[in-house]
Amino acid sequence: MKNQLTTLAAIKSFYESGCDFIDVFSNLVLQEIPDKSITIINIQQKVIDEWNLDIPLDVIKTIVKRLKRRLLIDYEDRKESIWTRNEGEAEKIKIRSTINSTKRENLALIKKLKIFIEKKSRKKINSSDVSRVLDAFIHKNYYSVTSVLAREQQPTYPQLQIERIIMDFFVKTEESDPENFERLKAIVYGKIISSVLVKQRQNFAKEAKFEPLDIYLDTNILFSVMGLHEESFNKPAKELVKILKNLGFKLFIFGFTRDEVVSKLKDYIREYNNYSEQIPVNSIY
Repeated sequence: MKNQLTTLAAIKSFYESGCDFIDVFSNLVLQEIPDKSITIINIQQKVIDEWNLDIPLDVIKTIVKRLKRRLLIDYEDRKESIWTRNEGEAEKIKIRSTINSTKRENLALIKKLKIFIEKKSRKKINSSDVSRVLDAFIHKNYYSVTSVLAREQQPTYPQLQIERIIMDFFVKTEESDPENFERLKAIVYGKIISSVLVKQRQNFAKEAKFEPLDIYLDTNILFSVMGLHEESFNKPAKELVKILKNLGFKLFIFGFTRDEVVSKLKDYIREYNNYSEQIPVNSIY
């Protein structure tokens, strides 16, 4: 998995280059699409593994459509088989160059922070722990950090020693080290940009409040929840049902919907032997 700080700084770099929110994440998604066939579900998982970003599946679908319009990828079978074109492979090299440059800058920042922490605490700390602690600090002290970056007010110092040291590093860097101050800003602003797309749905599910409501599911949603469609349809349907339940909605189906589901399943049972496991349904073969 990539260093989370590098991911965040790269996001900020892409955004500053003129990308909109979708294009920012398109650059990272494209990196995980090979020149051989891959499914959209596997792309989503590779983005999680490689960039530590849990991008919603419907957003991945939008990104894939945009990449195809840019002639960087191709797909067939309703996006169940996706691969990069030659143009896409060339674009991946350009994107990788930006990411590598960002990584080098972050390593320089972490080295400087490591020295600062060791001097202040009089204790040794390895670079990976510095990265982890910095990421956790930004997440925990979001308001104070953004205030320092915006030069709005004096920071509120946390109680934990390591966090006080890091806050002091932010203040000292803002005063005398403009290069590393810009690197810190890139990480924090990258976190803000990524939260718009990645974490908004999580906060919504936790904080949203609704009046009691009965929701009736239709036949297609039921088949997806039962796992009878392609996984790119099944997974969003299951996520939707989970969110609705967590929000306290009551889920129902109409009697005629139940009858339609039962009827179709009986038809499938009768027709089962007419199909071959080796030949896709609706194939010309």
